[in-house]
Amino acid sequence: MTPSARTIAGVDAGFVLVTVLVAGGWAEGLYQGVNRGLSTLRSPALLDFAALVSVAARPTGVGLLCLVAGIVLWLRGKRLEIAAVWGAGVLSLATMEAVKALIARPRPEPLAGVVEAGASYPSGTTALVTAVLVCLAQVVAPSGPASRLALGLALAVVAVVAFCRLLLSVHYLTDVVGGACLGLLCAIAARAIVARIGGRS
Repeated sequence: MTPSARTIAGVDAGFVLVTVLVAGGWAEGLYQGVNRGLSTLRSPALLDFAALVSVAARPTGVGLLCLVAGIVLWLRGKRLEIAAVWGAGVLSLATMEAVKALIARPRPEPLAGVVEAGASYPSGTTALVTAVLVCLAQVVAPSGPASRLALGLALAVVAVVAFCRLLLSVHYLTDVVGGACLGLLCAIAARAIVARIGGRS
């Protein structure tokens, strides 16, 4: 098994495991401990920051990032890479909605003034940000030390977004972990599909 196949198998297994835990209701105790830990961090300034990050990470903000990245990639002659980045985002949104409909997990008890609609698992915001940023990191720096740096930066942003969603109490820990796994799978799938299409032309 190649390293990339092991990565895909590991991420896939992680997503399936988290989904089974959530669907079976076996992860609820974990949330209580995480929420108690986060309650000491919920200062007004940090909550304002978390709200700002959450707004920027919504489809509109990520779509704007994709538009800017698409223009830069177009000017550099990387047309297929544009399809990979956009494809990763669209694929994450579609699969996230399907899983949300299937699992239908209610959201945690919201904080005062925080309103989120829809099911909780998986975190669509985390999935979308992961899919687009990981795919973009692979497009910008496909190999070498720059690749590790780009991927590290992408995953650092994903961690901040996931933390902000937890801080706002709009998701459980398993929601953001499942969303990140789903986003990674979508980034890998989008890159593989575009690479196959590019190989045929």
